[in-house]
Amino acid sequence: DTVNRMILTNLNVEPKEVTDRPAKKGDYVNVTFKGTIDGKEFDGSSASNINIVIGEYKLMKEFEDALIGLNAGEENKISYTFPKDYRDESVAGKTAIFDVTLNSIKDYSTNLITDDMVKENTDYKTLDEYRDAVIAEIKDELAQQKKIDAASIIMSKILENSKIIGYDEDQVNEMIEAAKFTTEMYAKENNTTAEDYVIEEYGYDSYEDHENGLGDSAKEYLN
Repeated sequence: DTVNRMILTNLNVEPKEVTDRPAKKGDYVNVTFKGTIDGKEFDGSSASNINIVIGEYKLMKEFEDALIGLNAGEENKISYTFPKDYRDESVAGKTAIFDVTLNSIKDYSTNLITDDMVKENTDYKTLDEYRDAVIAEIKDELAQQKKIDAASIIMSKILENSKIIGYDEDQVNEMIEAAKFTTEMYAKENNTTAEDYVIEEYGYDSYEDHENGLGDSAKEYLN
């Protein structure tokens, strides 16, 4: 699916509207849904005209899998029980019912692409050749990302076992002055004073408290 989308995007090919079959994995679909628990809506339970590719699982896996087999314009009810350790404790372990409308289906496969299209828009002669090149490119990107991730892990370990012994005071002071300037700019944009702004927006008791914390914030950033 990733390879297909990359090829379609590179060749500026729009997915094709499907009306003669139900949705399947890999289709680009538009959905509207409303979820309830015990008859009541909850945070994040409803959305209109959301575009997803079935199988990417940007939404819940069970939710996306339940779209398979629906035709464009059809409605369905999807039942989903949130895990007991779900991050939102207000719905953890509870069962939600989603009223879903599958608004449209579009084919996101490379069946839409011909060898002639590949010749006209790339340095390759056939779709198979171009697909192999795209796969190689993706593999190379993944390999590079693995190196970056490994370097990040190594750097994190180094930092965990290191001790900061000092800061460039000029750099700290520059950051403090920049923060003050930004605060004053936002205050002017909101037709208020810097003191009133930090009290209202940041919850400080006074501008002095905000000012006193700028040095620590600068050092934390530099860490």
